[in-house]
Amino acid sequence: MKKVFKAAICLSAITLFTISCSDDDDSSAKPTTNNNGGGSSVTNKYSGSASYGDLLELEVNQTDDVLTVNNLTTGVTENNGYSELDAALDIDGTLYDVYEGIYEIDEGANGKSYAIEIADRILAGNFPTGKAANDIFLAVTDEVDYSGREQEMVGTYFYVSLEPGAQANGDNEWGMLTIDEYGDVYGFWCDQKSPSDTAVNVPIDSATAASIYQGFHLKLGNINGSEFALMDESGSVLNDLKGYVYIGGESSAIMIDQGTGKGAVFAFKSDLSQANGNENFSKYVDEYKYVDFYEYFTLDKGAGNFSINSNKTFDISLIGWDNDPNVNDYNVDVLAGANMSWTGYPGVYESNDWNGNGFTLYHVFAGDFVMYFDYDANDQFKGYGIGGSLD
Repeated sequence: MKKVFKAAICLSAITLFTISCSDDDDSSAKPTTNNNGGGSSVTNKYSGSASYGDLLELEVNQTDDVLTVNNLTTGVTENNGYSELDAALDIDGTLYDVYEGIYEIDEGANGKSYAIEIADRILAGNFPTGKAANDIFLAVTDEVDYSGREQEMVGTYFYVSLEPGAQANGDNEWGMLTIDEYGDVYGFWCDQKSPSDTAVNVPIDSATAASIYQGFHLKLGNINGSEFALMDESGSVLNDLKGYVYIGGESSAIMIDQGTGKGAVFAFKSDLSQANGNENFSKYVDEYKYVDFYEYFTLDKGAGNFSINSNKTFDISLIGWDNDPNVNDYNVDVLAGANMSWTGYPGVYESNDWNGNGFTLYHVFAGDFVMYFDYDANDQFKGYGIGGSLD
């Protein structure tokens, strides 16, 4: 992505990665939805940021099937009725049941949009959020107070930084960062397609960050609820950056809002069991639901299912809605047997020419969470998605 922020961007990118946690947050103990109102309505609340850089508060009413978004930046509140998919029809009439659990929002003439909820942990979606430029968002639960638990954020993270228009033939910033036990944040970013073999030392230290691509150094501030602060090297709080964290063991996530019009950073904690050349692919074999936004011939939004296979291939089933107002075509695409190879980064795999058109797709795994980003044959950034295992 273009360095609109330069140092500030780096800083924000840094913060968004998530963290190791105490036993009661272990990812093997998957939370269940809470009844927050004391009555019959079951709701879950989340806070986060959208890709344009807007701050969001969201609520999922699972009883009435309503997704409510309060855009704190624009002041717009929207209620979106949704239906939970069981299956979807391909254009040839084949019924696919791998879409079970995806929320679908019917926007009428504007098509359809989608959301994925891993209840009481994260919510991701591409449905309306009070501004048309918000292509996709990530939010973490707003029902856990992590105050005083900054040490549980210590770890290494992989992130993708989004900016307005990044899906339209733009660059895309990605990188890694380490939060150490002293609250120092070291990391690097680059604006190019991820290399296959990096020789990057994990965790990232100051020397590594300074020598690889473009490095940065920030400091972690205090956590208040699920929000956390970032500081510059002098200890001054960076008020234009606001971070949110979900602490959940191997399934941990951070996102950072960089300010309206400046984008957002989404990050997942890295699986350091893969550090130093030790690959353990078997732990990622699962099915993952995701939402995405991408640009091929037009701007599209969709949702789908990754089936990660033990032979290091993946099957992808995608529901897509063409965002061209003149072409409202709802369809299902299915691709089976695309190869995957380890990049050398913990939990990060690449699939070269996965769609037969020279595109390279990168999968980022973190416990139950997954995200991806995609480049075309000309190394132009084309799309990104966020989701996880709903089992």
